Amino acid sequence: MSGDYESHESNQPKITYTKNFLGIKMSQKVDIEYQDQFGYWKHYQTMHHVASAYRTASNRARVTGKRHRLMSEGNILDLCEP
Repeated sequence: MSGDYESHESNQPKITYTKNFLGIKMSQKVDIEYQDQFGYWKHYQTMHHVASAYRTASNRARVTGKRHRLMSEGNILDLCEP
C-alpha cells in the first residue's frame, strides 16, 4: 500500500519554480497569449505574478474582444473569454 497518496492527483497543473544557481526559488513566469482572427495563439506579454497576469489578460480580453490565455511552462493556467 505504499504510494497510495501519490495516486490522488488534482486536475490543476503542477506549478514548478525554477531555481537559480544558488538553489533559491525564483518566481514563476506566466506568458499571456491572445488568439488572432485565424485561430493562432500570439504571444503578448510575460509576467512574474499570476494574479497581475490574470487581471491584465481578462481586462485586455474584455477591451479587445479576443480570447486570452495564461501559459506557464507549456501548461494552460487559465483562459479568459471576452
